[in-house]
Amino acid sequence: MIDYKAPSDVCKEAKEYMKTVLARLEESGVLENVDVAALDMLARNYSMFINASKQVEREGATIENRQGNIVKHPAVTIAKDAQIQAVKIMQEFGLTAKSRTWKAFYIGRMAAVHSSQHSRLVLEGFRY
Repeated sequence: MIDYKAPSDVCKEAKEYMKTVLARLEESGVLENVDVAALDMLARNYSMFINASKQVEREGATIENRQGNIVKHPAVTIAKDAQIQAVKIMQEFGLTAKSRTWKAFYIGRMAAVHSSQHSRLVLEGFRY
């Protein structure tokens, strides 16, 4: 168990999410003190995604530039980039459905291989 607190500059929703993440990771027993930086990155990217998404909701996905042309709102790119980074970190911690499924498959596969090897060794012991 580590003593982790989300950075003070992240939004309330991200802080609440990080409490859930922390509980899940502590429950799975994979969390170590070395993970604090990655947790901070997850919190900040998730917060940035939320804030940029809210800005797009308020202001729209497009803006008018200095030349009078309609262009993509910069917050759209900020939200997209933050989401990509947050998902990458989430995958590393097994916090997405796909990464959890893969982890379960891998662990099951390794258990099957171990069991098969153990059975073979036991049976080979009876040959003589």
